[in-house]
Amino acid sequence: MTIREFIIKLQSLSDSQKKAIIIIAVVITAFVCGFIWVRLSIQRLNNLGEVTKDIKFPEVEIPKIELPANIENVK
Repeated sequence: MTIREFIIKLQSLSDSQKKAIIIIAVVITAFVCGFIWVRLSIQRLNNLGEVTKDIKFPEVEIPKIELPANIENVK
């Protein structure tokens, strides 16, 4: 089937069939784009994890606070 025959066949469809074809094409395109976006996002997050795994954060010493044993309820 040539492109010309395909276009003529599409032109002969009813309006509701044309709308259905357009909706299906949009849904499939959105699904494929979403799938590609998710895969690329996962890959980028994995790469980020590989880059940041060697980062050493400084150790912070938190002083221990001792409270008196005879604390009354404060209102």
